[in-house]
Order: sequence, then structure tokens, then C-alpha cells
Amino acid sequence: MFAAAGLLCAPAVGKQLLLGFLPEEPAPAIAQVLSEILLEHDISPQPFATAVELRQKLLDGSVDLAILEEPETTLVGLHWLAPLYPSLLHMLSSLPAPQPALPQLLNTGPVYVGPEGGLADRLAKSLRAEYGLSGDGPLHNNPFGPGQQSYFIFGGLLSDDAVSRLRDYRLIGLSELNQWQRGSLAEAITFRHPNLHPILIPADLYPALSRQAVISVAATTLLVSGEALPAETAYDISAKIDQNFTRIGNIYPLARSLMREPPTTQARTLPPHPGTIRYLQRESPNLLERYAEVMALGVTLLIASLSGLVALGRLRRQRRKDRLDDYFARALSLSEQAHAATSTETISRYQQQIQALRAEVIGLLMNEKIEADATLLAFLMVSEQLSAALPDPTVGN
Repeated sequence: MFAAAGLLCAPAVGKQLLLGFLPEEPAPAIAQVLSEILLEHDISPQPFATAVELRQKLLDGSVDLAILEEPETTLVGLHWLAPLYPSLLHMLSSLPAPQPALPQLLNTGPVYVGPEGGLADRLAKSLRAEYGLSGDGPLHNNPFGPGQQSYFIFGGLLSDDAVSRLRDYRLIGLSELNQWQRGSLAEAITFRHPNLHPILIPADLYPALSRQAVISVAATTLLVSGEALPAETAYDISAKIDQNFTRIGNIYPLARSLMREPPTTQARTLPPHPGTIRYLQRESPNLLERYAEVMALGVTLLIASLSGLVALGRLRRQRRKDRLDDYFARALSLSEQAHAATSTETISRYQQQIQALRAEVIGLLMNEKIEADATLLAFLMVSEQLSAALPDPTVGN
């Protein structure tokens, strides 16, 4: 269950919100608590006989909120606002020991499977099909009809009245207790049904029905809404339930188990409401905060890259300048040697070498090895002057 914190947006107060629930405990008591927790939203609880009817009313907008067990598959148009409590699978039998295997239990009539269309009803029919049992067999939705021998009950918990009526029955597990977390039947069932999870029903929950803990499965009962519920309302409802969740835990202690794991790490078949997502992420860092260190590193690398490019540019310019300086020195050396020469042939050779230097530098310019700057212009002018100042090799012959 997510940790309580202050609200980040103003609650949306609007029309009366109709809250649907099934008659199985603790849904009626939880519905009453929600109407008190969400007092400013004017919650009106209303019971429904079947889960099928309640889901349909939720989808068509006749009901604003509903207390529903997590379905096996996603129902388009429905979103969860808050987890409320685990709905336990109760298996009770009046048959003598040894306890019957699950296929035998599902084929021994009559077997109560909770409200029509509920998780117990659908799960029992699904398991019968998986075990190769034909039809619906002895499954029925009347909890206290005549002649019951075994029960397959999916509900939050058994009320005191139900426990009193079931005093001749005993709570049985899906597997022996020593198989808990060792490949028990509960784990096999939850592997095929993603909305369920293995659970231990503690011995002190129903001391009149069992003297030891029993292995079972459970589905999380959620507060669910349709798409029409405004995000601001969903945000406020999620926050109020979070802040007052101890009141739900006081009614049904097993609900406190939902506080052990943050909801953001739980995979559910229903998606959270956009307003609930905003509440869950209210303390999460924004994009800038989340990637601040990465962005800082990126800026540092960018600055370093730019600095490197600038340094590289300076180095290239310096190398080009140094290359022209070398050509200057070579041109001056050729000029000095030409002036010292006495042979017409030697003077002519030096003059050709100076012209070759000029052509080489112009070639470098064409190949972008040097820049057309003032240094280049100076070299061309100086080399031309040096060539022109050489003695005319034809004079004196």
C-alpha cells in the first residue's frame, strides 16, 4: 500500500457518487467506511446481487465506483483507484477426513461458489473445465440451501453469522501446510490465473473452523471506477483512502498485508486511473530532476567537446602557419644562395625552385591544407619579390 502524504491538488467536489458493492463481507462494512472517509464526495453505497450486474452498471456509467475483486482479464473502460483487501478462497467441508481432492470437491454437490459472475463462480467453472469435468455440475449460488456438504467460497472473510452457521464444517487447504511455497496446488492455480496469488489463511482468523493455518489463494479487492470519473476526483479519492487505510485494516486485519508492497511494483489486470497515477507519482522526480546528473554530464561533455574543437582548430591554424613559415625560410634560403651564385645556370635553377615553392603553396591552398589569409598573401608577395630581385642570368654573357 502506498505511503500517505499530503494532497497536491484540490479535491473535486461534485455530484453524488454511487458506490456499488456485493453483499459478501467485508464489502458492506468497507463501503460504509469509504462513505465516511470520502465524506466531501457524497458517497452513496448501494448493494448489488451479482458481480455481472455491478460491472455492467459501472461500464454504462450508472455506478460511479465499485468494490470489485480483480478480474482475470482486463476489462476495457475500468480502472482501479485503490487496493482495499484480499478476497480469500474459502474451502469448507463436512466430509470426513481425509479431505477430498479439489476435483472431487468441485464434483461433490452442492458447492457454493459465491455471487453469480464473481471470481469464485468463474474460477470454479474454469477449474472444472481444466479438470475435465463436464458442465457446471453441483455449483450453485445459494449459500445456505438444504443439503450442503461442501463449500467453495470466494469472499473477503466469513462473517460471524456465517461462521456460526458453518460450525459443523472445517476449513480445508488446497495443499498440506508443509507444501507452502514448495510447488503447492495454490501456486499452480495462480500460475494459470494471473489475478490470484497464494495466501495462508491464519489459524486465528476462524478458530472455530480450523486449528491451523491453511493454504489458499486470494484476489485483491479494488475500488474501481469507469473512465468518466474526473482525474481530480480519482486523485483525491486515492489520497484519502491512502491516508485513512488503517480504518480498513481495523475492520479486516488481512487488508494490512497490502501495505507491504508499493502498488507501483504490482502487476494488475486492470490499469490504474490517470488520477491515481498522478497520486502515486506525486513525489517522483520530474524529468529534469530524474535526469539532472545525466544532463549535467552531457553539458560537461559538450563543453569539453567544444573546447577540444576550439583547441583543435587553433592547432590546425598553427600548423598551417608553421608550414608557411617553413616555406618563407626555404624561399629566403634559395634567394640568398642565388645571390651568391656566379653561374647563370645555377641562378636560373634557384629561380625555378622559388617558383616551384610558390606553385606548391598554391596547391596546398587549393587542397585546403592552408588558409587564404594575410600570411599566405605575404608569402606570395615576398616570394615574387625574391624571384624578381635575383640577378638576370642573361646579363654579362
